Amino acid sequence: LKYHVINDALSINQVANSDKLLTLLSKNSIDVSFGGGMVMADGCHVVLSNIRASNGVIHVIDCVLLP
Repeated sequence: LKYHVINDALSINQVANSDKLLTLLSKNSIDVSFGGGMVMADGCHVVLSNIRASNGVIHVIDCVLLP
């Protein structure tokens, strides 16, 4: 689960402007790409974004991230 979490509350625009995001899983990172109007994280499409939570921001993806 730590591979799905970063130590920052980023909007989808901030995510889209990143190349890599450092996860909470011992210095592993997620590759981020943007194309065709879609943000992708390690090949998974972001299908719902900017869901505010009390401790951060949730972005829903369409597959499971594996380190």
